[in-house]
Amino acid sequence: MEGKAEGTPVPETPSGEIRRKRVRQGFLEKLWAEPLVPIGAAVTTLCLFGAMNAFRKKDPYRMNTMMKGRVGAQAFTVLAMCGGVGMLPALGFDWVPKPDRSDARFKRSEDESR
Repeated sequence: MEGKAEGTPVPETPSGEIRRKRVRQGFLEKLWAEPLVPIGAAVTTLCLFGAMNAFRKKDPYRMNTMMKGRVGAQAFTVLAMCGGVGMLPALGFDWVPKPDRSDARFKRSEDESR
């Protein structure tokens, strides 16, 4: 497929199947890197739904207990995210790309260095 300007080739877009595989693979990589975050999010959601159910049944003691559990699960999730970010370099994930310093944009002229 040829482009409009000077016959440059236009890259083909990946099909929906390939795109879904990429999304699934990226999700699984993130899940493998930080498995405690989805667990904490699921527990938070379950506690929230439990509190809503207790509110609907007018059980204030159970609702209060579930809301306390939700706060604890959210704290666990945030701590898991912070710990996971700290562990990424040890697991081999380079989450901050390092700029190529050999590029002319990063070189200072002699006037700027003074």
